[in-house]
Amino acid sequence: MTKQPDQTFASRIRGGRQRAGISQAELSRRLAAVMGYTIDSSAISRSEKGVRAVPLDEAVAIADLLEIPLDGMTPESIKAEARVLRLRQDLRRARIHLDETHGKVQQAEARVASVKRELAEAESARRQRSQ
Repeated sequence: MTKQPDQTFASRIRGGRQRAGISQAELSRRLAAVMGYTIDSSAISRSEKGVRAVPLDEAVAIADLLEIPLDGMTPESIKAEARVLRLRQDLRRARIHLDETHGKVQQAEARVASVKRELAEAESARRQRSQ
């Protein structure tokens, strides 16, 4: 069974903090400095246990403080889903770009055909005058 996102995030906070070699109190101090409001160490403890929901702005700050990409704090299934969503967005953008480019190619082809006709007419007129 896959861990829920909040459980995964909680364990990644604890693991990241421990790897960084800092206490809950130190993480709360650093987080408070970034966030601009007091976050006590008991909030960090509750967050690590999955008891306290972490607001998104705090989650981003915690990931940054622990030098872990935010998507590295979530379960693999969420990462895979996020990747699929990003790729779908990229595909939509690529199709739009392709459509725009195709339109420009058609305009350029029409301009080339027009210039060729004008050139042929000008060359024909020049030949007629020189005869």
